[in-house]
Amino acid sequence: MKNFVAIVLTAFMLVSLAACEQTESSSPSSTLESADSVQSETKTVSGVDNSEPVELTMVIQTDGIECADNAMLDEAINELLNEKLNVTLNIKRCTFTDTRTNMNLWLSSGEPCDVFNSWFSWSTYKDYYADLTPYQDLMPNALEALGNFISNGYNGDQLLGLPAIKDWVSYSCYMMRKDIVEETGMNPEEIKTFADFEALLRKIKENHPDMYPLTNGTAGRSTLFTSTVNAREDGTQYMTDMCIGTGLGIGLMDPATSSEVSCMFFSDFYKDTIEMAYRWTEEGLMYDSSILNGFEQVVAGTAAGYGTSYKPGIESQETVSCGTEMVAVCMPDPKDGVLVTNTNFNWGVNKNCKDPERACQLLDLLYYDVDLNNLLSWGIEGVHYVKTDDPNIIEYPEGIDASTVSYYSWGKWELPNNYLQYVMAPSPSNLWEEMDEFNMAAAPSKALGFVFDTTPVEGEITAVQNVITQYDPGLGSGTLEPSKLEEFQQALLDNGVQKIIDEAQRQLDEFISNKQ
Repeated sequence: MKNFVAIVLTAFMLVSLAACEQTESSSPSSTLESADSVQSETKTVSGVDNSEPVELTMVIQTDGIECADNAMLDEAINELLNEKLNVTLNIKRCTFTDTRTNMNLWLSSGEPCDVFNSWFSWSTYKDYYADLTPYQDLMPNALEALGNFISNGYNGDQLLGLPAIKDWVSYSCYMMRKDIVEETGMNPEEIKTFADFEALLRKIKENHPDMYPLTNGTAGRSTLFTSTVNAREDGTQYMTDMCIGTGLGIGLMDPATSSEVSCMFFSDFYKDTIEMAYRWTEEGLMYDSSILNGFEQVVAGTAAGYGTSYKPGIESQETVSCGTEMVAVCMPDPKDGVLVTNTNFNWGVNKNCKDPERACQLLDLLYYDVDLNNLLSWGIEGVHYVKTDDPNIIEYPEGIDASTVSYYSWGKWELPNNYLQYVMAPSPSNLWEEMDEFNMAAAPSKALGFVFDTTPVEGEITAVQNVITQYDPGLGSGTLEPSKLEEFQQALLDNGVQKIIDEAQRQLDEFISNKQ
């Protein structure tokens, strides 16, 4: 395995040097050693006094379902942490909606919230993070695992967060029930454009008139990826890099070849897509739920598929979640993914934390401790999963499946080091090797390594976000008439979107100039 890792890292360096002037800060160290070797080779921190017990609170995201065995897991996790760090951990589980609406309140009010991740809101939450620079000696394993990718956690000269080790490539797809796709006679690998996809959805609707062929992957979010993809003249798609702020729709529309900053809400692709979304919704081909996630609708039999992010093993992962075999319709093609700066899941310590030293040790543990990672991800061995003859593969105990297991982690992909998690059958044993190769193969964005300083345009960002919240969800879901687009665009202009674009272009040009 170590020879494989060395080869991977060497190949990654060569690709990085050759591809689009990628910066040194873009590539993480590989963490693909076996669980046993990871445990045996971890660094210990000498001279740290953990004799006093400490209580910490950690926030993780859920899908809103309260697992019956959460208390059992908390007890097992704290048994491990008491022994290793003399820490008692209170796990604050909150939904996607809770995070969006309540996180700022929790942070600003001083409610216990010691360790948390940025959850798509780096530009907002970074103001609450402690500077970890003075505590780097307490996190040797995390820093080694992240390598140069640690740059994604910096804001200026302050280290505010540690990026989660996961799929870093920006890429989307649509997960569909395989049996229902096979009924249509269409080959999902040949579906490359929305025109092709519409033909599939229509055939599904003909065969299953009481079912929505397509729905959204996450409740409350649009089904179609209007902000992350663009299209060529022939209709084939490729990934964008919306690297400016969070949810602003501002960034690079052609990130592999151009550093021009623009707003996707003014693009032809957005216009064409919202018109299509309206038509699909009117004809019953698509439905955006505000209550249920995509896999829940598939399980309920009300939907045939949903939009989600693509990564190696996604079909097996979603097959387990849905309880039926799923297949990916990849638009764009996997080769058209793009490697982008990723601050969406940076883990950090609250600047109001009473014991940042112990919190940093907890973060370090999360980057190397196999037992802790799999307790959080899968639960307790023998109760929520069992091991197999393959040391990397686990499966559910006899008589239990994804729908009946009494503990699961919806947000395990946000945890600090995905590569330490066991792989649930039928996912491949070499899933994390495939993930590493997937991360390597993508073309780097021209903005890779760039982090936008929002300070000069904070007022405009707030105003523009409010406008987007008013219009985009309805337009993107097909529930608001496309004729509202012009009104939407004018409101963006009136509230300073061009000033944000100009400031972003200035900063990006300076960033690119400095790295040459």
